[in-house]
Amino acid sequence: MWKKREWNKKKMKSELRKTLIIRSFKLVHLLASVGVFVLSWTLFVNHYGIQSPKRYVLLVYAMYTLAFAYLSRVFNAYLIEYAKPGDIILSLSLAAIISGAVVYMAVSIAWNQWHIPVVGPLYLALQILLNIVWAKLGNRLYYKLYTISSAVVVYRKQADLKRLKDIERFDKKFDITKTL
Repeated sequence: MWKKREWNKKKMKSELRKTLIIRSFKLVHLLASVGVFVLSWTLFVNHYGIQSPKRYVLLVYAMYTLAFAYLSRVFNAYLIEYAKPGDIILSLSLAAIISGAVVYMAVSIAWNQWHIPVVGPLYLALQILLNIVWAKLGNRLYYKLYTISSAVVVYRKQADLKRLKDIERFDKKFDITKTL
């Protein structure tokens, strides 16, 4: 009994470590996305020579961070455990575009001035590039931490399994070891 408890503690520590690695990886992406926004916003403000107090600038950054975190959650952008990298890239990019647009509109309304967002394409390009790199690395990291386990699929009729094999990329995606 003592050995079993000790084994469970080791397993729990291992799972906790893996969870912390994945969560810290997600947090790094959130901070990097905010960093891309900060860079773009600084270029935007400097391009038009807009002077504003530091507390308003920090408020803009906080507004973007909250909007991005919320929309990433709404679009399930950080579910690297379940989604394909393409879906993650799309979700993160959508969250970044909407967050940036909401912050731009809110600040423009508060300033009562509408400036053309000259650095918008740069912001989008950097954000999409960051999302692509992060999704690919996140997918690799997840499958490195959590190895794929084997499963058994049982069918009554041989024709059902043949139909399943006809699905595109089925043989490449799964390793069929035995057919009865």
